Amino acid sequence: MTEHEEKKAEEMFQSFQKNYTQDDVDKINSKINGYNKGPLAKIWDKILILWEIMKDPAAAKGAKAIAIAALLYVVSPIDAIPDVIPILGLTDDAGIVGLAIKLLMEEIKKRENKQ
Repeated sequence: MTEHEEKKAEEMFQSFQKNYTQDDVDKINSKINGYNKGPLAKIWDKILILWEIMKDPAAAKGAKAIAIAALLYVVSPIDAIPDVIPILGLTDDAGIVGLAIKLLMEEIKKRENKQ
């Protein structure tokens, strides 16, 4: 992911903090299981971490927004590289997930310490 793409993604995460809805969460829940394939299979554990943060009522709103935005990007067929393009179609999704994990590292470490 280029620096420009990373900056655009961070802007998306910030704007999403005010705008996510229960419909967004429902959309993710209904589609996420079909995405354990291709480049995303290699980072499935990270996707599951985002999914856990999204579902956790005790998670900070900002952390939840980042997780939801990243997961919506994954399940949405409309993104920078269309998902229908073999191999490449999910690489941008993997980049967004990686950036979300990077931004949520503090939240993830808290969760690991509780276990």
